[in-house]
Order: sequence, then C-alpha cells, then structure tokens
Amino acid sequence: MLDDAAPRARDSSMILDLVANGLGLAVLVWDRDDRLLFAARAVLGLFPISPSFLEPGTRLRDYLGALYDAGLGAGIPVEGNRRRVGREEWISNRLSLHWRERFESVERMARRSWVSISNRRLSNGIGIVLLSDLTQQKLHEEELQQDRERVELTERILDELPNAVCVKDRNLNYVAVNKAFCDMHGMSASALLGRSVWDLVDAEFAERYENSDRDVLENGTRHVAPQQIVTADGEDLWTIVHKFRVGKPADGLLVTYFSDVTPLIDGFGPLGMEGSGAALVPRGAIDRFEPAQNLYDPFKALDVSSLVETPAIQLPVEVAYRLRILLVTTCPTLERRFADALAELSCDVGIVNSFAMLKDLNEALAGIALSPNLILYDESLGAPPPGPFDALPHLPVSLHLAPRDLAAQIMAAGLSSQEVVGDIHAQVAGLAPVAQPQTAIDVLVAEDNDINQIVFAQILEGLGLSFKIAVNGEEAVAFWRSHHPKLILMDLAMPVMDGHAAIRTIRASEEQEAQEPTPIVIVTTQAADMEAAEMAALAIPARLMKPVSPERVEALFHRFAAGQPAAERIAP
Repeated sequence: MLDDAAPRARDSSMILDLVANGLGLAVLVWDRDDRLLFAARAVLGLFPISPSFLEPGTRLRDYLGALYDAGLGAGIPVEGNRRRVGREEWISNRLSLHWRERFESVERMARRSWVSISNRRLSNGIGIVLLSDLTQQKLHEEELQQDRERVELTERILDELPNAVCVKDRNLNYVAVNKAFCDMHGMSASALLGRSVWDLVDAEFAERYENSDRDVLENGTRHVAPQQIVTADGEDLWTIVHKFRVGKPADGLLVTYFSDVTPLIDGFGPLGMEGSGAALVPRGAIDRFEPAQNLYDPFKALDVSSLVETPAIQLPVEVAYRLRILLVTTCPTLERRFADALAELSCDVGIVNSFAMLKDLNEALAGIALSPNLILYDESLGAPPPGPFDALPHLPVSLHLAPRDLAAQIMAAGLSSQEVVGDIHAQVAGLAPVAQPQTAIDVLVAEDNDINQIVFAQILEGLGLSFKIAVNGEEAVAFWRSHHPKLILMDLAMPVMDGHAAIRTIRASEEQEAQEPTPIVIVTTQAADMEAAEMAALAIPARLMKPVSPERVEALFHRFAAGQPAAERIAP
C-alpha cells in the first residue's frame, strides 16, 4: 500500500503543477503545522530563491526568510506600513498574515517586478497560496499613467498659450483644441472635439479651409495666411494663420496656429480696424488680411423678450401700452401653445375662431378705444380675406413654428409698422393722427432684412442711442433729410434704391446745400462689396462686417459721431 501511495502523490503533484501552469499561477500548499506540502515549479520563476526551500517539509518560517533575503522584504511594506522593518519582524508579520482566513497583496520584488499574493487558510488548517506575475500589467499601467500625465501637461501648456491652437486628424476632425481656440469660437472643448470645420463656419469658408488643410496633410507644405476673423464675442482678430503637418502622410496630424497680431495694427484701414499707439503694421498691409470666418452670433446676446416688453410706440396721449396681438385659429393645441408663449413675452392676446369674427371684434374694440398691433392667423385657414385690420401686419403660424422663433418674427413685423399702428391707435381713440416732430437722431440704419433690423435695434437701444431704421435706400434718404443723423449705417443691397445710389444722393445734396458730409459706414458681408477707391470718392471712412457686434457699433459711433451735434451739419 505504501509503495502505491508515493507514485499517486507524485502524480497528484504533477497534475496540480500542470493545472497551476495552465492558469498562469504558482501554487504553494502548507499543512496545519506550516510545513510545505506542495510547491509549483513556477514559484522559482517569480522568486530568486534556492529550490531547496520548495522541497516538501520546508518550514514556512524558512521559506519566508528566503523571500526576505531575496529582496521581497525591501519591497512594498506590509499593509501599507511605511516604516522599514527588520528580518525577524517581517517574518513574524508574514506568519500572522498566513493564518488569516483570507489575505491578498501585491508585492514589488524589484524596480520593475510585481507579484500578486493570495492566501487562503481552510477550516482544516491547510493553507493555500496563489502567486501570479503582474509585471506586464503593472508596466502597462505605468505607461498609461505616464501617457495621461504627458497629455495633461501638454493640455496645460496649450491652454496657457495666448494664441489659438487646434489639431485635426486625417479626416480633418478636431482632436485637440486649446482654451484660446475655444474662446475664439465661444464653445467648450467637448463641443468642438470630433467635429469638422463644416460644422462651425459657412460652406464657402469651410471648403476653402479644407482645401488648404488637405494640401498641407498630403504634401507636407507649410501654409501661412493673414486673416481677419470675427470672434464669438464680436471682436476683430487680426491673425497670421500657420498650418503644418506633424508625422508622416499616412498617419499625420494637422496643426493650426493662430498668431494674434491685433495689438500691432494701428488706425483704420480699409476693413475698419481701429487701434491706438504707434503703427507697427503699415496701413497698406491691412489689405493683405483676407476676411475669414465670422464666429459672432448676434442672437446669443439678443434678448427678444426685452424687445417685446419695451413699448415700440408712444400714443399721442403719452400712454404706454403692451403689444396687443390677435390670434385667429380653430386649433386648441395651437391656441394653447402660442397664447402661453405670447403671455410670457408680456403681450396681450385675443383669440378668435374665424376671420369673420374680426369685423365684430373691431367694432367692440372701437367702443373702448383699443386696437391690436398684429394679427397672427393659422395658416391652415388660408390667406385672410379683406377686413378691418388690413393695415396691420399679418403673420401666418402653425404647429411647426417654435414659440422661441415667433418672438423674432413679431418684432420683425413690428419694426416696419410703427407709424401705421400709431395712426390706428390715434384714430381708435377718437384723435386725429398727430405728426411726429422731426428731431435729430444719433444713428440712421438702412437695412432691409427684418432679423438684422432686430439686431440693430437691440444694440442701439442697449447703447442708449436714438435711431431710425429705413427699409430701403429711398427711405434712408428721406430719413436723412428729416432727422439729420450723426452717423449712417448703410446696407448696400436693398430694394427700391440700393445703398450705392442712396449714398450718392446724400453726398450730392450735401454738396449742393454746402453741408458737412455725414459719416456713412457701409454694412456688408464681403470686403469686396465696395472698392477702396469708391469709398474714398464717397467719403466713406470705414465698413462694418456682418454680423455686427455691439462693440464695433459703439466704437464706430464714438469715433465718428460722439460729441458732434447733428445741428452742426444742418445748412443754415
């Protein structure tokens, strides 16, 4: 029987050793007297100790002493104890840990070697130790940590740079941006990463930028171009754009660096840039800056609700009133949707179910000296027939129209119908229309686009300036004659009479009547809308690029009109 037991024990040890190797573990088994029963050969690959310490019958104390002598004691101290311990104290601590029901730790053998140790003490006193090599895992974790630290350091350095920097991949999507680039666009890094230039600027500029990006990535040639950018806050940024490739063509990255030269430019060039101090960049060089992306969004700063709440018209009896709107609809959903939205905008809302009811409503309102300012009608009812409110603006609405967009449409209609509404209110009140006094104003705006009219009105009201808005060149000339503005902001593309003809008409009248030229700034989307020679001939000192910003409007007014009474330019 004894002769058969020894071969069976050897076979069991071999099977256990194979299983442990297959699992990637080194196994040690200790009896209740802390004597070694089994040790896998893989233990020698983890600990540089003599094979004699892995023979069956070896005491646990002797095995631990060999580990200490091999350098394990100089590794990570037991249970996070930062105090270095001696050999006997270390062995005693380990013996106590081996008699815990469960104990796990990660030991560092050398500078770049780690071992995971898992102890289990069974109820019968048998102790099992599982060892695994964590060196590759730990090295990989260290590399990842170093990479993260390098990335964080690079991001901190980029964010500290005063100029904007962005990095694109082979698909020309943003993979890295710094704080200055985010500020330039008025967006967070998370909102920019993964997107392309097509998501940020107009198609015309996006195509131009992508062509130069492709050329740099494919050919490795550097691209340098002076550009004038309008940032998200409406400021002009005069910059030298540098593009270059990092890496090989197959996996290269495109780096774009925006070198800000705004402080070096002085005076007003043809693009209307204003500065101060010594002229470090010749004015002629400003022509070389090509207009680039316009990142200013006027509607981010546009408070439409405040526009609606501000009385647009003063009645002859000098009583301010809220905007009164009639909604014609048979749809309960549309009624609730827009009635609530208009109430939030401080509008008085009346609702009727058909166009036929407008006649009866008009008679009822006349009896109490009230009249609406605007008619909203459900477009599913068709075009409104002739009725008592034909002189008022009419706007179609539907469930497809968002309530937030309704406010902008209301103001667009209201700005072009102030005089009509004022006359209607006077007539309903039983008064004859009173001619408004033709007083001098600060700014005359010639703009036919309803949305741009809202933007100009918001900006000029915010600056505390008096103003008039003309919807075409012919009306602009009439307002110039009657209101004698200090400054004219003239759009060039308008119906009836365009901006070119309106400017020439004003200049001819000033020359004939021996008046001082009124400062006129052209409002345009392209720098080439009017050549520098024509601007000089018409005495136009600057241009204002769309979309406009409060800062640029204020700067232009203070430069050309502040402290200059309108009366000084009126012929005696």
